[in-house]
Amino acid sequence: MRVVAVTSGSLQDAKRCGVGTGILSRADIRVELVQPEESLVDRLVLLDPPDLLILDADQSGYQPFLAIRTLRRFNGFMLLPIFVFSEADRSEDARAAGATRFFRKPPLEKDLEEALARYVKPILRKATRKGLKGPCVVSKGGVKFEGRISDVSVFGAQVVVSDRLPVGAMVQLGFAVVMQKVPHVIRVNARVVREVPGGYGFAFSALDQQTRSIISAYARA
Repeated sequence: MRVVAVTSGSLQDAKRCGVGTGILSRADIRVELVQPEESLVDRLVLLDPPDLLILDADQSGYQPFLAIRTLRRFNGFMLLPIFVFSEADRSEDARAAGATRFFRKPPLEKDLEEALARYVKPILRKATRKGLKGPCVVSKGGVKFEGRISDVSVFGAQVVVSDRLPVGAMVQLGFAVVMQKVPHVIRVNARVVREVPGGYGFAFSALDQQTRSIISAYARA
């Protein structure tokens, strides 16, 4: 299991958010400490979503609740378990922002373990990905680039395009999937998250329910 904890580099601060204690001290759980800063959201969406995101709301350098609201707009983080920790009672702020659970520091070990058992599912980021060979159109700043899509999941897609796209850029992607001989045209907003041979990996922003259902059904077929 992979956990990203947004806290200072201090091990003591991290432990007050449950890191290194109880379940989160197990050898098979990989914890990555990330410094709090205003570019946090941009940094996180460029990576594969973790199985759990821990935010220390008492750290300076970033706005934790704004970060949660922004992350929830991205498909890979829409259902991600996000645990918020603070010395003060900020449970209402956390709930309103879209956090999964709020804990006062330091959390009771049994409460944290119950929350981990209930909310953290390591398969969350392993969405079914399926090959899809066909044309696509990538639009950025009113300019359209023709390309070919090579695979898709509800989290994103891999696209071959000869034009240069900056990693981190927001684009619009248009493509079609065919199910039972019926074509379905898909148009989504996405972020360029990585460069791959001949093209790019895209992470979808929030999908509407119909689009999510179409892509999910195609990936499972």
